[in-house]
Amino acid sequence: MALSAYEVRISQRARRPRIIVRPNGAVEIVLPRGVPQAYAQTFFIEKRGWVEQVRQRFSQNSVLADTDQILPEKITLECCGDVFDVSYQATSFHGVQCFQQGQSLCLRGNIQETALVHDALQCWLKQRAKQVLPKMLEVLAEEYGFFVRRIGVRMQKRRWGSCSGAGHVQLNAKLLLLPQALVHHVMLHELAHLQHPNHSPQFWACVAKMDADCTLHRQQMRDAYRWIPHWVTSGE
Repeated sequence: MALSAYEVRISQRARRPRIIVRPNGAVEIVLPRGVPQAYAQTFFIEKRGWVEQVRQRFSQNSVLADTDQILPEKITLECCGDVFDVSYQATSFHGVQCFQQGQSLCLRGNIQETALVHDALQCWLKQRAKQVLPKMLEVLAEEYGFFVRRIGVRMQKRRWGSCSGAGHVQLNAKLLLLPQALVHHVMLHELAHLQHPNHSPQFWACVAKMDADCTLHRQQMRDAYRWIPHWVTSGE
């Protein structure tokens, strides 16, 4: 790698020099304010071995060969119509952190380890779901006259939702990735359990009264995991 093959950026927030290696091999040296730009070359020479290792691992693993299956470049939350552009920055940090700014996500750290990237994205999805799903359920509960004592959100392997006899509803964070009509169907399903803690004909009649396309949505939910990308289920 040529010594000139990097860009220098001065950051007012940086406390120490650092190097960012992007999946396409581009290198950026971030210097704190007050550090001479000439130091970038010295710093690059010190870290060149690490930079080469990162670039080789990117090349060998072809981490962007299948962006949907390995490192997504875009994430669409079908439930609410939000679309996020995703970027990646390799740094010397051993873990991976996910930062959101508006409709953009940036994963920074040891992004060659796709398992760490997937973990960070899953944590972000769970936090996002906690912001969105309870409010949706509350709106539906008010519309149809139900009272929910407590709403929880977590990542679950298979169950899309559950309802306890105490009036506690648990929702799967993966619902954010499903179309809104299916999310509403799942939520109405759980609300109906507040009156009918079973799957009796009376229960399904209650669901159908709230969801005119109940039969269609039940069929679609059997194949709902087609909406879930690999990075969400990685590690299960």
